[in-house]
Amino acid sequence: MVETLLYLNETKKMNIKITGLVRNLENGRKRFSHYIGDNKLQLVKQDVCDEIKIDENVDYIIHAASKASPKFFWSDPVGTILPNIVGTANLLKLAVKKRVKTFMLFSTSGVYGFVGQSSYPIKEDCFGYLNPRGYRVMLS
Repeated sequence: MVETLLYLNETKKMNIKITGLVRNLENGRKRFSHYIGDNKLQLVKQDVCDEIKIDENVDYIIHAASKASPKFFWSDPVGTILPNIVGTANLLKLAVKKRVKTFMLFSTSGVYGFVGQSSYPIKEDCFGYLNPRGYRVMLS
C-alpha cells in the first residue's frame, strides 16, 4: 500500500505524504530503502498498542499493523491479536482527534472462519461459519 501511494506521487504527481508507523525503524528503513530521503515518506517508530501522538494533520488512516499469518497466531496469539484490538482502538482515538476523512482496516480472509468453495471469491456479505448479525443459543 505504501509503495502504491509513493508510486502515485512519482507518476501522477499526487503529493501524498505518508507517515508510516513501524515497530522497528531499522527494518522499516530497509523495507523502504529506495524511498529514504523522499520527503513524502516519514517513518516513525511506534507500536500501535501504545498511545499514538502525531503532531501533523492526518486525513486518512490505513491500519494494516497485524501479523497476518496463522503461524504467528499459533506461536504468539496475544501479540498477534493486540494490534487488532488495542491498536485499532488507539488508531480510532487518533482518527477522532484528527478528524480523519476515512479509516481503513486491513484484514485477512481468516476473519471469515471456514467458508465453502462456493463462497470464493469471498464477498463483503459473506460471514463464513458464524454470522455476527445472527443470534446464538447458549447451552449450559
